[in-house]
Amino acid sequence: MSIGLIGIIVALVVFLLLTYKGFSTFYVSAICAVIVAVTNSMNPITAFTDSYVSGLVSIIQSLFSIIFLGVLLGKLFTDTGAASSIANTLISKFIKSGQSPEKRIKIGLLIVLIICGLCTMGGIDAYIQVFTLFPIVLIIAEVCDIPRRFMPGMLVLNCAFVAAPGAPQIMNVLAVSSLQQMGHNVSSVSGVVPGIVAVIIIGVGGYFTILHMILKSRRNGESFELGDIPAVKAEDNRKLPPFIVAVLPLITVFVCYTIIKLDITISLCSGILVTIVFMQHYIIREQNGNKITGLTAIKNSLNFGAETYPNALILIATPAAFAAVIEATKAFEDLVQGLGGLNINMMMLAFITVAIIVLFTSSPPAAIMIALPMISGIAAAKGLNLNMNLVLRIAVLTSITFESLPWNGTIILGGSQLNR
Repeated sequence: MSIGLIGIIVALVVFLLLTYKGFSTFYVSAICAVIVAVTNSMNPITAFTDSYVSGLVSIIQSLFSIIFLGVLLGKLFTDTGAASSIANTLISKFIKSGQSPEKRIKIGLLIVLIICGLCTMGGIDAYIQVFTLFPIVLIIAEVCDIPRRFMPGMLVLNCAFVAAPGAPQIMNVLAVSSLQQMGHNVSSVSGVVPGIVAVIIIGVGGYFTILHMILKSRRNGESFELGDIPAVKAEDNRKLPPFIVAVLPLITVFVCYTIIKLDITISLCSGILVTIVFMQHYIIREQNGNKITGLTAIKNSLNFGAETYPNALILIATPAAFAAVIEATKAFEDLVQGLGGLNINMMMLAFITVAIIVLFTSSPPAAIMIALPMISGIAAAKGLNLNMNLVLRIAVLTSITFESLPWNGTIILGGSQLNR
């Protein structure tokens, strides 16, 4: 193993340890980028000003619309009470007094999985759901007496749907855009049958894995406790939108993006517009004890979302900027060339390539943007007529599966939200 590759591994371990200890990824990613540069005989100043900054700009350019509009939709979805309406409807329908503690935990966890699925397929970005669904998951954990330490795992149950065929999520959007630019006729629903099978496997597997861990902890005497987290204010007297109205924006985004195949930007804007038109009157009309107008309430929600999105965007983008420095190293180039030279099935090559790139860069977007052109190029050079619809679904599924590694963005964000 070369010194350069060892440097990349050391930088990833440092990235993991520092972020786990609560240090901001904003500067930790830059520090780790310097470690990679020094161990790979690169000028650290040039590596930072060129590779790191250009990588940051590139990923922001690619993800700006989906993150920005996803944050606005998520904020409106929370402030209108739509998320609470869906959660309350499911809780009141399925969680009853007299149920055994084990049954309540099973139902509560299933409710989280359903809400995650609705929000993910409805266009609320998976990263943003960590903020949007946090109060909902906290309430469910308290109602079902689930120990707090399992909340990050519950928050990322949406991983089952992030790579689903038709999901208006980052990985689908980037993969479709990348392959379409190369002239391939693909869409967000490419690889629909294997995609659905994979979603079922990931969803069921994730559900039963965390269920087993929770039940084991309860048998060991653990129970729910708030710790340093502020309690969620009860909304018993608040008027919430009906369930059907609450899911309307999610249905709108899904239909626009997946069925009609409109651009993701137009689809998310449609969802935001539907939320405002049908649910703006459910936003609380009070600020600092004073009554406010409907227009002011809408403005406050949109303003808060607009002020929040830069932090969410940079939190997602800084690992990708770190990944850009890794991509610029000779060690990483040799690794990718080695993968390209493997004499194996092209579908397996797509899987291995994406998995290893996510492992070494902690950036699924980087893996998608590197691996798909590489696989397409190798297939063209060998004269192979690949099913690029299947390649797309394999790449997207692999990217989110290996995104569960502890140094990846969603995991870091989930942990930071729990410890806020």
